[in-house]
Amino acid sequence: MKVSVIIPLFNNACRELLNCLAGLNEQTVLPEEVIIVSNIPLKLPSYKFNAKTIIIEKPLSIATAINAGLKLVRTEIVCFTDPDTVPYENWIQKIIEVYKSDTRIGGVGGRDEIYRDDKLAKTKGVRTVGKLTVWGRLIGNHHDVLPAPQEVDFLKGSNMSFRKELVTGFDESIIGFYWWEQPVCLKIKSCGYKLIYSPDIKVKHFKYNGQVRTEKDIFMHSKNTTYLVLRYGFWVRKPLFLVYIFLIGQTHKPGILKAIVSSSLMDFTGFLSASTRGKIRGIKLFLSLRK
Repeated sequence: MKVSVIIPLFNNACRELLNCLAGLNEQTVLPEEVIIVSNIPLKLPSYKFNAKTIIIEKPLSIATAINAGLKLVRTEIVCFTDPDTVPYENWIQKIIEVYKSDTRIGGVGGRDEIYRDDKLAKTKGVRTVGKLTVWGRLIGNHHDVLPAPQEVDFLKGSNMSFRKELVTGFDESIIGFYWWEQPVCLKIKSCGYKLIYSPDIKVKHFKYNGQVRTEKDIFMHSKNTTYLVLRYGFWVRKPLFLVYIFLIGQTHKPGILKAIVSSSLMDFTGFLSASTRGKIRGIKLFLSLRK
């Protein structure tokens, strides 16, 4: 199996990118090509693989950048990671091994070990990774410790891959940098393919900030999640989901109860208002595409 890797690069993270490319250069199974989609010109050293750079204007979303890179992919498997990651040397090898184990596997991903100030962040043991519940809650946990491989509903963009034939493009209606991966994951699942998360498929993810800190972030997170679940969450009880997100919600998209409980950590009125506006915008976007 031949593999391509796509890396979206923004915010001038060139130093981190060089570390990522160095990690890819030491793979036990080399990628056929690495496609970097950037909004700035790049000068790269020589590598054992073919490195391609696409220069585009700064996009509204990761999905827009990824779609530009997808047009160049000719390999059977396409992998995705972030410029601030360093893949373990057996990253590609282990991904291929999982695909070869079952032709019904449409996507494979793994753990991103989060480092802050170059130190591995604290983690916890979990039983569930990458699940969409019946009421529309998205459970990530891709950076935590899972004891064994698991079939999941969605993977994480910093460490994921798909059979190229199953990926026609990412949904550019999801603006920004939150939940852009899920539409493709859920569509592949709906076609009867499996998505496998393996904790042994690992990348080191540096300078990762897992906290949503601004009202703009809360708005975008809430909008994207609402649109995503309503459009692609085919097994979700959507009326129950709407009750859940407005009444309860989650940390990055608080409803009334979550905002009350977390009021000591956030601006109650500002963040709740941003979350509510985002959810309403997500509903309107979903309805507009159904016309």
